[in-house]
Amino acid sequence: MMRIPFRRQSGFTLIELLIVMFALGVVLAIFSSAAGRMLTMQRIAKQEQDAYENMLVGRSMAQYATRQQVVGSLPDDIPDDYPVPNSSDILHDTGGVLDALYIARGLSPHKARHDGTANKNQRSYRKFERTDDEPLFGASGGPMLTLTIQHATVLMLADAQDKGLAPDALVTLDSNGDPQFHPSLGTEIPAYQFSNRVLQESLLGTTAQRVTRIRQALSDYVSAERANDMDRELLNNEYSNFYPASDGDQDYRQLTGATDDGSVSNLAGAGNARCYQNWISLTDIDSSSTSPDVLSRVGLVYQEHGRTAWGKSIEFCPNYIPPGVTMDPDKPPFYGAIRFRKDVVNDAGNWVHITL
Repeated sequence: MMRIPFRRQSGFTLIELLIVMFALGVVLAIFSSAAGRMLTMQRIAKQEQDAYENMLVGRSMAQYATRQQVVGSLPDDIPDDYPVPNSSDILHDTGGVLDALYIARGLSPHKARHDGTANKNQRSYRKFERTDDEPLFGASGGPMLTLTIQHATVLMLADAQDKGLAPDALVTLDSNGDPQFHPSLGTEIPAYQFSNRVLQESLLGTTAQRVTRIRQALSDYVSAERANDMDRELLNNEYSNFYPASDGDQDYRQLTGATDDGSVSNLAGAGNARCYQNWISLTDIDSSSTSPDVLSRVGLVYQEHGRTAWGKSIEFCPNYIPPGVTMDPDKPPFYGAIRFRKDVVNDAGNWVHITL
């Protein structure tokens, strides 16, 4: 009987090949899905990191506003010639104060200017100013003062199109004063928006407290002077004005030379912003009678209470004629007053008068 020789087959059979290809397809599908998810997670993590760093930059700037000569002012805008590729001057203050605040929050200064990648995608910062009138004593009313409220935005410029935009095109304000972002910026990396409103309102509250203390201290001083008049020749004299005057050692009555008949010798006249004597600065203290330390006579420190919380001078009048009041400045009732500028941030605008 003839035996048929057996030949060993080399390679794969069709069935084996199909099985291998199916297995590879499954593996590739799993890997592709995992790789896609990984890339998505990395992109989301990068966006979250950029948004977080935007917040750190914004909060550092808000803190910076409490340390400036003009109290409450956010840092200046970025340069008009922005963008400068890989510039180290973006969001940078030459004094180093802002950089120190970045470092204190765990953010290196260069990361405040760009994202630290090879592309060095830069951060942008835009600031807008609006003025709001607020009552000095809040819900209790009082004269209206003008506050300069600054609104700012920190955002990431993530591509060439973003970087080609001029600074004033990145963010604009609509008719309601709300920020509007340029369409090319997209929404993948959230911008951080903030303002100095809370700080400005806090400074307004501090100024209101100082005004209240000045009013109370002067009222107490006048009451005490009147009570201590027992040993004076003008005992119970109806013409006595006990407000402290522009001579550091005398009250208003003594300075003006008032006598028993109430006559006075050196009044400036109502043309002096309704003050029958010169307005006295409570801040610029010198040895002359023009700027005496009035506040020390009533138990206050002029370095603190002689100015608004923005560092602007408060002035005092010991014989004031309130609007709408017809009176003889030589006879009671006598009014004192203090004043400072309505635009308290910029020390500008009309005077605000507060009758004591």
